[in-house]
Amino acid sequence: MENLPPQMKMIASTQGDVLALQVAINALIETLSPAQSEAFLENIDRQAEAARASLPPSVMPEEAIQRFELVVRTMRPTP
Repeated sequence: MENLPPQMKMIASTQGDVLALQVAINALIETLSPAQSEAFLENIDRQAEAARASLPPSVMPEEAIQRFELVVRTMRPTP
């Protein structure tokens, strides 16, 4: 990472932050009781909807919005 320009270092750092948060959320969901897990996921759904309503597409690049939607979807366990 030493040879990366400062912008790429910042992006790489942010990617690491996001990955760590994903791991923490997945671990949290797995340790909750079924009722707690469902309540947590319902809260995520409400928070995601609030984020969608408060950030018009012109504020964020389309790629960021697409990634947000993907990550929120993947928080739901597969049947």
